[in-house]
Amino acid sequence: MAIPPRPKTLPLDNVEPCSLFDSNAQKQLQISEEPESRVSTDVYKAKQCMLNVVTEDIDYSYFVSAITTEGIGAWLDGQRVVVAKLVSVEGYAAVDYYPKGTGPSNGNAGCSTAVDVADGQQLDVSMRPFGKTGLSQDQECQMTEKAAALAVATLQSAR
Repeated sequence: MAIPPRPKTLPLDNVEPCSLFDSNAQKQLQISEEPESRVSTDVYKAKQCMLNVVTEDIDYSYFVSAITTEGIGAWLDGQRVVVAKLVSVEGYAAVDYYPKGTGPSNGNAGCSTAVDVADGQQLDVSMRPFGKTGLSQDQECQMTEKAAALAVATLQSAR
């Protein structure tokens, strides 16, 4: 699947993911705790920001990773055990993906949106629920797209 060209290159090499979410962005995402900078525990070992949402009804976290070792094409080549769909975030090609075999009937595993920001790089925004959310898979993906859009807008304004 061909990935559309990006409007502008936004390298992530020196980006701290938590810096992409000012107080206004945190309010839009209903973040309820101070963002936490960390290193991702996956194969990428990327700079990551954890943003928590805790309410009476629902608990979940966003994990925003600045991946500098792989582009979004890896999610589209059919080699991963995910459901993947090409989408657009702030004019940038992106992929919504989630593990195959998950969904509303057997428990959503959240959603991730990976944005093509530079050659061999992706801004990956994942949402992981704690327990049942009552949200559809599409709603969870809309949430990661919104968080990704806020992060990309910040990246664009900083360039």
